[in-house]
Amino acid sequence: STARSLLAGGGSAAGAAAEVRTAASKLDLHFGSDPSRRVVALEVREAIAEATAALEGPAPAADQLAAIDHARRRLADLAARVRRKIESAQAAADRRQRNTLVLLGGLIAVAGATAAAVAAWQYRSVSRPLRRIGQAAQRIAAGDLDQRVPLPADAELAELANDFNRMAAELQGVYRGLEEKVRLKSRELARSERLAGVGYLAAGVAHEINNPLGIILTHAELALRDLDKDEKVGEVAAALR
Repeated sequence: STARSLLAGGGSAAGAAAEVRTAASKLDLHFGSDPSRRVVALEVREAIAEATAALEGPAPAADQLAAIDHARRRLADLAARVRRKIESAQAAADRRQRNTLVLLGGLIAVAGATAAAVAAWQYRSVSRPLRRIGQAAQRIAAGDLDQRVPLPADAELAELANDFNRMAAELQGVYRGLEEKVRLKSRELARSERLAGVGYLAAGVAHEINNPLGIILTHAELALRDLDKDEKVGEVAAALR
């Protein structure tokens, strides 16, 4: 652009050519020495070389301006291609980002579903059987010795449930044995109480009978003693004896 302004304003072609060579140097510095990057600006470099040759040769000013404009158009096309490439790369990066977010969301959803499935499996396989065993233990502690728990699918919990059922059965057997012993002892105690009552009654009856008999015997002995003093009542005395 500087070279064109110089040339259009009546400046020397040599000054314009120097500006074009400066632009070519800046282009080389921008793209570096990497061949794969330098190929991108090949057309622009060729157009700049043509403009330099036109400025350094005997070409008319109009042709020189046309050569400079041609190089500028080439540079504008290159900038447009680079911009489109950047936009394409940005769009691809956005697509990759969206795909990554979708994949991440899917992984999070799968992880959440897996965690929920594991929690449900743990509840069905571990928590619920343990809760049943705990509830059965509470009922047994309340006196319901007929409680039993179903055997779960897990081998260790099934062994635990089996041990619990066996313990409950043994406890029920011990309790029933104690009830039978208490029944027998209660029956024996009731019989002993009845026998004691009969003995007490017999003792009372004997006491009530012995007291009048003792009084009668005492009076009879006193009467006999008085009758022994009187010879006329010997027959009565003999009867009393």
